[in-house]
Amino acid sequence: MSNDHKPTDEIERQRIERAGCRVTNGRINHGLNLSRAFGDHVLKMNQHLPPSEQAVTAFPDVTVSKVKIRSGDFMVIACDGIFNCISNKELCNFVRKHIKRGVQLSKIAELVVHRCVSPVRPSNGQ
Repeated sequence: MSNDHKPTDEIERQRIERAGCRVTNGRINHGLNLSRAFGDHVLKMNQHLPPSEQAVTAFPDVTVSKVKIRSGDFMVIACDGIFNCISNKELCNFVRKHIKRGVQLSKIAELVVHRCVSPVRPSNGQ
């Protein structure tokens, strides 16, 4: 139901460049590898542009969809770091399995984070 917003996406890259930054190897100014975030204020300091046009913006890209919801359906809302670690299908299977076992949603969220966060970061940053 959503699309990632990466600095390499044409629309995102154009906004980033209009704000005076560059996208290199998928990163803004060799640093951040995402183009929408609440923080990262150093990439939101172009005084000639509104917040929605900064290199990094917190403005959402909203679409409206009609979806038939059935009993047992759920939605996972998570940061890109989770979805970079686990596929949509794997995550849904993981959540569904724990719901069937009666695990509380807050505990399932904790388990997802623990599955995706490594105590040792590889040298390639992934």
